[in-house]
Amino acid sequence: MRGHEDQDELAILQELRDLKQKHSVDRDGELEGKDLAAHRALALYGELIRDADWALHHLVGLGMAGRRNIPPLVQITTARDTPGYSNELNEVESHKWENAGAELFRQGDHPQHLGIPAPDRSIDDPNLLRMTLENVATPLLSKLFPAPLAARFKDALAIANHGGHTELFGMDQTSRSYELKRLKLRAVEHRAYRSARWRDREKTREVAEEFDVTNNRIMHWSKELRKGIGIEAWIALAYIALAKKAAAEDRLIDLGRSEERQPVPRYSDEKLQRDARRFRNLKVERQSPE
Repeated sequence: MRGHEDQDELAILQELRDLKQKHSVDRDGELEGKDLAAHRALALYGELIRDADWALHHLVGLGMAGRRNIPPLVQITTARDTPGYSNELNEVESHKWENAGAELFRQGDHPQHLGIPAPDRSIDDPNLLRMTLENVATPLLSKLFPAPLAARFKDALAIANHGGHTELFGMDQTSRSYELKRLKLRAVEHRAYRSARWRDREKTREVAEEFDVTNNRIMHWSKELRKGIGIEAWIALAYIALAKKAAAEDRLIDLGRSEERQPVPRYSDEKLQRDARRFRNLKVERQSPE
């Protein structure tokens, strides 16, 4: 089994070398396709660290339990007989955090679609999410970013984790304009998927009903968002997802293995309901007195 994994890693390394040979500036590489290749190269880099999945599970499990991992410098320089330190170290050095993190990786936001357990409600706690991000990002930042950028990211994460305000992670609590735009875009995506899928305007009204707006309002958003952020790629993504789904379904039918047709996870009913619920809650927050 290990030999198969080694072969996979060799193939990944070869593809990384090929991408660098083709696109890297120090090899006078090609410009066309470089942006997509850069994304692919980092995704492949992520595949190479799969043998550290236990470490990721441990740090995620700690963060979602509201615990911060103890930095190496502290572990190395602090005597184990320091009052309170031994207990703190013993608490984080436990297999239970790895097990908890691994369980999260088995969960999903669309359980009805794939039969995957739904995540605990704590997944929406911003404090736990920030702590988890800090746990995982801190050991990676110095390797992924130049030192000046890594230092600023680490400082911003630490400040935000302690309830402070930073320009990097600042949010306009009054308008939350970006989040509203993102949710409007999601409504347009959901509508595009359903419109393309059924070719029936009646079917698209379920999106409007979930978002508690009119169908014409979502059509207006699709025009409004084109002025500020390009949405054509996202709408195209919905159409492409549908085309792939339809092609897969056609093959299943041809083979005599028809099964219940389900939307792809990004456009599932569960995702639609979650996006719409967040949009409705934001509208209420904006209307509430300060």
